Amino acid sequence: MKTVWVMLFALFVSQEVFATNSLQFFGTPTNDDHRVKIQVDDPSNGQPGPPADIGSEDFTLEFWMKTTSGNNSTGGGNSCGQFGGANNNWIYGNIIFDRDRFNQGRNFGLSIANGVLRFGTMNTSELRTICGTTTVTDGQWHHVAIQRRRSDGFMSIYVDGNLDVQADGPNGDISYPDNGVPNGGYSFSDPYLVIGAEKHDANFSAFPSYFGYIDEVQLSNTLRYPGSVPTAPFIADLNTVALYHFDEGSGPVVNDTSGAAGGPSNGDIRPGVVWSTETPFSGAPSPGTIRLTVSNANVGEADGTYDFTVTRSGGAGPVTVDYLIGDTGSTATSGSDYQVTAQAASGTLMWADGDTSSRTLTIDIIDDTDPAEGDETIELTLSAPTGGASLGTSSATLTILDNDAPGTLQFAQTNQTADENAGTATITVNRTNGTSGTVTVAYTVTGGSATADVDYGTIQPISGTLTFQDGETAATITVPVLNDSEEETLETVNFSLSSPSGGASLGGRDSMVLVIIDDDSPLTIGGSGAYNPLFLTLMLLLSFVGRRYGTNRSPD
Repeated sequence: MKTVWVMLFALFVSQEVFATNSLQFFGTPTNDDHRVKIQVDDPSNGQPGPPADIGSEDFTLEFWMKTTSGNNSTGGGNSCGQFGGANNNWIYGNIIFDRDRFNQGRNFGLSIANGVLRFGTMNTSELRTICGTTTVTDGQWHHVAIQRRRSDGFMSIYVDGNLDVQADGPNGDISYPDNGVPNGGYSFSDPYLVIGAEKHDANFSAFPSYFGYIDEVQLSNTLRYPGSVPTAPFIADLNTVALYHFDEGSGPVVNDTSGAAGGPSNGDIRPGVVWSTETPFSGAPSPGTIRLTVSNANVGEADGTYDFTVTRSGGAGPVTVDYLIGDTGSTATSGSDYQVTAQAASGTLMWADGDTSSRTLTIDIIDDTDPAEGDETIELTLSAPTGGASLGTSSATLTILDNDAPGTLQFAQTNQTADENAGTATITVNRTNGTSGTVTVAYTVTGGSATADVDYGTIQPISGTLTFQDGETAATITVPVLNDSEEETLETVNFSLSSPSGGASLGGRDSMVLVIIDDDSPLTIGGSGAYNPLFLTLMLLLSFVGRRYGTNRSPD
């Protein structure tokens, strides 16, 4: 027994010594970036997922976080109160953990709204969100634990070891199904536990992402709280199914150190997430790291301004960094393509002792009428940090997208919904990055689960051409939507764009899916069988951005 305790003490000491890093998220995801992705299922087979696929048993998900209210400003909309309700309002907060499935059941997730935590779960039909009362956006490290009891769905949030809120929730298995098939073409994001972002790249203004630090994430197949707050990095035990110390310090992988059978469940660090020396166990605070939040960005010539954000991790002592806007690598010309008025084109950014707020560098874009200039770039560099601070991302390229060119053609959105009784659906194709001259683009229906002349009327013609006149920025396709009395699942119509002319090019959204929402399904509330039009409206809103839907929980 003495030998075992000596080994455990040695492991404890070694992990404390090497608690050197955390991950910093910036809340600006796009194209599957700015997040950590941990795979929990392989849709190509029906085999059980890796140990990180929690939810089939009791579970605890715990971690350390540090953030501020200014960086996670989601407010009072969609409030759920301390004890929440039969809803999925957790998705409207700044999302920290997302283990959702697109338009399917067996989900859970955690976010921040109004400075407090929201924890939500859903089985195949019932859902619940509970909201805490403890502020976690005060710029301090907080230990957070969320846990769920499978037998009755009971949910709890603990902050710094103290019970914040608990309530009954949907019971049963909410792990990712072993035979699960991602809906809506979301195999790239669906079978994952995602840290720091809304996993499906939905409407980020409606479903914002987390901005702050995360360290020491432990997943367990048991209920660990009430219990004492860890004062050192976690040590794996027999109930640990995944453990991430985030101490690699570099590279695109976070390693699962749990040693759980069937593992490891390693995570993929996507671009935009950065390593930090901030940890809850680092002892004396460090001066930190100064960095730009992006290394490349685009701005339209007619957009007016672009703001670069410079962040500082750590807060010990005063620090400074020099900046230069428009160095010798820029192809844009100051005074004709852009100007700098909010601050000087070069100067010094300063932080006082304890100050970790971000700084903004604003560039004013000049909209000229030169059709031959094409896209142009502005270089921004940081240099010469003082006070012991280090530099992270220290240079960025801002590309001004010329609007005097023929432009880029693409669908306004990749997913769109239409009520079955709407009569018509209007699909918009946008022209951006230039509106010069007359251009065309071909469109066609490429498939989908809906049936022509049954679920939607024949588009005249089924394949056709959209024409944009000089200066025109949008064109539409009108789809007749047919209302039947058959109780159906969601049905889809797939569209694609091709063959742009007049010098125009296709953008990244060259395909889209129209989802037809059935109005014949008997939604119930409170177990009464009564039709609930308010909840149907919520379902439509969520489907609009490719999210979740379900029925309300009957009281126990």
